[in-house]
Amino acid sequence: MEERRIAPLTGRWASVLHPGATADICRGPECYILTLRRPGDDFRHGRTFRLRYRRSIYYLDAGRRVELYAPTTNRLLLLPGGSYRRIVKP
Repeated sequence: MEERRIAPLTGRWASVLHPGATADICRGPECYILTLRRPGDDFRHGRTFRLRYRRSIYYLDAGRRVELYAPTTNRLLLLPGGSYRRIVKP
């Protein structure tokens, strides 16, 4: 189930609200991984999270659940976190 739900989201996404910020979703050895990069932070490495699926796609950030939604094929919404548009498909 996780594979079928998360696989279509793989690729690079650019933030709509924060120019230069990106989100990369890729398949890791055991799970899907989300890497968030923002200019000014440790941009080269970013912050990495394991994506999970239980009724919806989410990741945990400091114990807080952040939901991911793909309302259309070219938009990704992180709640909280803002909207992203796809810039590179795998």
